[in-house]
Amino acid sequence: MSKSFFIEPFRSSDAEAWDEFLTAQSGGLDFLPTRRFLSHREKPLEDLSLLVRERRGAVAGVFPAARDPKRSGVVVSHPGLTYGGLIAGRRLRDGDILEALNAICDRLRNEGARLLHYKPVPFIYRTQPRDDDLYSIYMLAGRLVGCDLGAALNLSMPAIMQQRRIRAVRRAKEVGLRAERGAHLLEEIWPLIMRNFADRIGEQPTHSLNELQTIRDLFPDRFDIIIVWHGNTPVAGLVLFISLYVSRLQYIVSSSEGYAHNAVDFAINHCIDEEYRNGRRYIDFGTSTLGAGQALATGVQEFKAGF
Repeated sequence: MSKSFFIEPFRSSDAEAWDEFLTAQSGGLDFLPTRRFLSHREKPLEDLSLLVRERRGAVAGVFPAARDPKRSGVVVSHPGLTYGGLIAGRRLRDGDILEALNAICDRLRNEGARLLHYKPVPFIYRTQPRDDDLYSIYMLAGRLVGCDLGAALNLSMPAIMQQRRIRAVRRAKEVGLRAERGAHLLEEIWPLIMRNFADRIGEQPTHSLNELQTIRDLFPDRFDIIIVWHGNTPVAGLVLFISLYVSRLQYIVSSSEGYAHNAVDFAINHCIDEEYRNGRRYIDFGTSTLGAGQALATGVQEFKAGF
């Protein structure tokens, strides 16, 4: 790199400096790329994270990365996160980003990597628009290998909700559904999560109950649950990962009774109202694609866009 910056591998002794940098320069990412979050996994990944430092030693950027547990020779930034990439402070300018990513590729190549899978940060998670990392990847002959389609709601300029979503929420209220919010409800919603994944997807959830409990304990102000009750029975719910400006619906689940009574519509409508009052900018509904974007769940995407 230039004489002003250099690349070095992350060591456990760097955890505090890493997280302090993100607190000051996170670009709205908050807890997801912190070392506290990355260390919560029950099955640790082989970490290949890197730091960009100024010559005087101050952290100027961080690059969370690990070996892909399923593909030999592939490094992902980051396999334990929805997104990753180079998180740069203000001192790293456009030309510096290009140099940094070139140096990162050289370092990873020396670690035996033949391919870097780079998952950029969605713009709604940034405090300022900045795509210089994507420009740099283009200049380094990177290529697009996947593209997911998701949905998000801008709470400062909300769209008009579809009439069928409005009717669904009204019907949910008519049958007496009620919403409750609180991180302490995790154990109540967990059976719904397991049942949904088993019945609809045939896979295990991304997180175990123990991992979600750890995240809740580590980040009590960035984790929340909304449950919809029909009488004394939980029939639907949401698991929220909350960053500075965005509430991400990490899990959206319902029982068959919940679907019959439009409980998911009711839960999301409740979440939108509360997050607007809490000052969030966006609701992130997540993606509706599989296979790196090769398959689109059209009905799911249409449902999310209805809000």
